[in-house]
Amino acid sequence: MVSAGNMVWSSQTWTAHAGLQYLYLAACAVVRLVHGTPADGFRLLNATVFSISAGTLAYVGLRLTHSRLLSALLVAVWGTAFVTQFLTFTLEDNLVFNTPAIVLLGWCAVRAPRWGWRDSVAGGLLAALAFLLSIQGILYLFPPLFLVACLPGRGRAGSLGRRTVDVFLVGFAFFVGVVLFTLFCLAMFSSTWRQSLAYLATRPTSTFPQTKAALIAQVFDVKAALRTIGIAGSLHLFRNHRPVTSTAGLVALGGVIVAVELAMLAASAWWSRRTKRWAAFFFAVVLLALTFLTSVYRDVEYAYLKRTDFLPVFLVLFLISTLGELSPSLRKQRVLALGLALLVAWQLATGLAWRNHEVASYETLDQTILGRRMPGYHGLPPEGAFLRHYRDLRAANPQACAFVFDFAELQHARWNPDISGSIWSELPRHFVLVSPSAMRSWPRPLAALDPAQATATLQGCEWLSLGARHRLGLPVAAAR
Repeated sequence: MVSAGNMVWSSQTWTAHAGLQYLYLAACAVVRLVHGTPADGFRLLNATVFSISAGTLAYVGLRLTHSRLLSALLVAVWGTAFVTQFLTFTLEDNLVFNTPAIVLLGWCAVRAPRWGWRDSVAGGLLAALAFLLSIQGILYLFPPLFLVACLPGRGRAGSLGRRTVDVFLVGFAFFVGVVLFTLFCLAMFSSTWRQSLAYLATRPTSTFPQTKAALIAQVFDVKAALRTIGIAGSLHLFRNHRPVTSTAGLVALGGVIVAVELAMLAASAWWSRRTKRWAAFFFAVVLLALTFLTSVYRDVEYAYLKRTDFLPVFLVLFLISTLGELSPSLRKQRVLALGLALLVAWQLATGLAWRNHEVASYETLDQTILGRRMPGYHGLPPEGAFLRHYRDLRAANPQACAFVFDFAELQHARWNPDISGSIWSELPRHFVLVSPSAMRSWPRPLAALDPAQATATLQGCEWLSLGARHRLGLPVAAAR
C-alpha cells in the first residue's frame, strides 16, 4: 500500500495498529532521501527498532549485572531466540510493537528502587505507545501499575497516598498519550473530525465470545488455556513445528511451561523477601500474568508463536535481574558465560537451519503453461523472491526510463500483493499493457497502459518484457 501510494499521511489508520503506518511512512521518507525504495524503508524501521530493543536490554543488563560480557551474551540470547529470528527474517510488525514494551520493562527494572512521579508519567506514556502500535499492547499497562501499587520502593512502603498518586499518574499519562495521538490523527486525516473520531472509535471484529456467559466460560477453561500455551511452547521449542499434536500432549506441555513459570515466581518471591530486591519477582509476576491473558485469546493457531513473542524478553530480563541480585563470582561468571554462549550458538544454528529449510520448501510452481512461467505465492522461478527479481531487473537496466509488461505476465498480482507491492517498490515507473478497466477492481492496481495508446505514449527508452514486445508486434528474440 505504501509502494502504490494507497497509504499516505492523510490515510485513515488501521485502528488495531493505529500508529504503525506513520512509522513506516517516516522510515520510507528517510530512505527516499538516499534513493531507497519502500522495501528499504521497512528494513530501516525494523533495524532501528531491533537496535533500540537490543540497546535497552544491554543497558539494563549492564546496570543490574555490572558485567559487559554477561550483558552482551544475554542480549544475544534474546536476539537469537527463534521467535526473534522469525520476526526479523519475515519483517513482522511485532518487532516494532515489542520495542516500546521492552523499553518500558527496562525502565521499570532500572528505576524501581528510585521510582518518582516522573517515572510514573514515563511508564504511562510508554504503555500508551505500546497500545497505539498494537491494541494488544494494552497489557503493558499492567507492569507499571503493578510496580507502583504492590512493590516496595522509595516513599511507597506503607504509603497508600503515594501509591494512589503513582497509580493515577500512570493512568493519566496513558490517557494523555492516547489523546495526543488522536489529535494528531485528526490533523492528518482528510475526513472531517466527526468522521475521524467515529472511525478511530471502531475496532476490528473480536474473536472473543459475544455473550458474558461464554466469555466467562472461555476465561476459566483451564484445559483450553493449557493447550494454547502448549501450542505456543511447541512452536518456540521446535522451530514453528508441532511434533506433539494430541490434545493431551499439548495440555501436558502447557502444564510444564506454567509449572516452570510458577517455580520462577515462588523462587523469586522467597529470594525477594530475604533480600528486599524485587526485580526478579516483578518479571516473574508479569510473565505469568501475560501468559495467562494471552492464553485466553484464541484464534488461528499458527499465530500463537508471535502472540507469545514476549517469552524470550521476560526470560532474559528475569535472568538479568537474578544475576544482578546473586552477584556471582568471576569464576562462576565464566562458567555461566560459556553456557550462555553455547545457548546462543544453538539458537542461531537451529534458527538459520529452519530459515534455509523454509525458504527451500517455498512453493514456486515451477512450470510453464502456454509458454509462460507461472509465479507461485513466494516468487518467480528460478529468480526467486519477487522483490529481488524486480530489484535485479532495475539494476540491470539503469538506462530504462520505465518498465513495460504484458498483462498476462502480471495477472497474478490481483490475488498476490507481493507482486504488486514489489513492482511499485522497485519499479515505480512501469506500465502494464491492458485496458485500465481490467484492473479497476484490484486491491493493489498497477499502472495500466492501453495497448492501443502504447505507440503514442512510449518514448523508446523503456525496457520491454518479452510478453510486451510480443503484444506490440516487436521482435521477441530478446527483451531490451
